[in-house]
Amino acid sequence: MIAFLEGVLDSVHAHSIFLAVQGIGYEVFVQKPQAFQSQQHYRLYTCPIYREDNQQLYGFITPEERNCFKLLVEKVSGIGPKLALTLLTVFSMHELCSLIVNQDYQALTRCPGVGKKTAQRLLLELHDYLKALPASTPADTPHTCYKDAIDALIVLGYPRKQSEERIQKVHENHPELDSVEAILRQALQS
Repeated sequence: MIAFLEGVLDSVHAHSIFLAVQGIGYEVFVQKPQAFQSQQHYRLYTCPIYREDNQQLYGFITPEERNCFKLLVEKVSGIGPKLALTLLTVFSMHELCSLIVNQDYQALTRCPGVGKKTAQRLLLELHDYLKALPASTPADTPHTCYKDAIDALIVLGYPRKQSEERIQKVHENHPELDSVEAILRQALQS
């Protein structure tokens, strides 16, 4: 599997760019291709999608964006790579995570190709996925809730250190929070 590509931008197209890597040109589907500048050096974290009749490479500036893309494609039925890329183009990764945590399906319908049913399915399936992590119950200690919130941020694509810092900040500013969902909501809003 190709984890990342590093090379010089050769050309920009409607939905993709061509990246020259040691004499080989890769077509990489990206968010906002027009934002890339010709002849500039880029490192893109990639997610290859293999289909029976097609192979496509999707690229992202950060590994967190790539992980969020993979989560959308792999965990939500009805969300293919093109729609996942559109979601990450319309909403920043932080906005998208916040909408999911806040269960705001109406805001998700602003994205082209996302109707009410698709938005609700996206929230339901990702919510269930996040609940499959070590769950918090009323008997859980606050310490466990904070640990689970860190794990949830990591699953959403945030690096461990950044996740720990965000949750620590929430703990310092809002020690009264006692559920993973409330802690995550606050962490994503900061």
